[in-house]
Amino acid sequence: MKKTLKRIISIVFFEKVFFHFFFLNILKRNLKNTYKILELGAGRYSYLKQIDNSLEITAIDLFEPSIQYAKENKIYDYYIKGNVNKLTDYIPPKSFDAVVAFDLIEHLSKEDGLRLINNMIIVAKQQIIIYTPNGFLPQPSFNNNPFQEHISGWTYDEMKNMGFKVFGINGYKRLRKMYAEPVIKPNLIGNFISNISTIFLKLFHKEDLSFAILCIKDI
Repeated sequence: MKKTLKRIISIVFFEKVFFHFFFLNILKRNLKNTYKILELGAGRYSYLKQIDNSLEITAIDLFEPSIQYAKENKIYDYYIKGNVNKLTDYIPPKSFDAVVAFDLIEHLSKEDGLRLINNMIIVAKQQIIIYTPNGFLPQPSFNNNPFQEHISGWTYDEMKNMGFKVFGINGYKRLRKMYAEPVIKPNLIGNFISNISTIFLKLFHKEDLSFAILCIKDI
């Protein structure tokens, strides 16, 4: 009963609506005619499988427990244990339709991040996609994974200047903090206010003030 009530409240407060409309739909529109995808970092779930379960996704990650968890939960189709900083050592040029990095580039130094973007372009045929906080967001390592610490920040304007189409995600940046937790409590109200602010940022062309950015570059 509690789970059902929570689900109803979540829908009423537009959480799933905003997630699908302002994130998944953008991904879906930009991944048309895309089938074979390389994801940098093995996450605990797949945004891409929520778009189209028929996509063939290969994940590359250096942290063995992350790969093992993903395998046990059948999150991806194929796996490569390797360092994303040396992407072209593992992957030949133009091997995948798209290369994506969700919540990853901020864990690299600025120098390594710029090198990664160039290597993603080499490996991809059609586009590269990066999802990251807008600017530097401090975060320590967790879950015994030393690679979870945030080392660099990437801004809306910076990514635009590198030729990316940039979309503001998760509302006004001051309304969220570490792990995208809402500043305003309770969380249900905080998430609602943050999500509503997304509409105003888009209406007034102020997406550069968003908490996170989804960056898409066609090759």
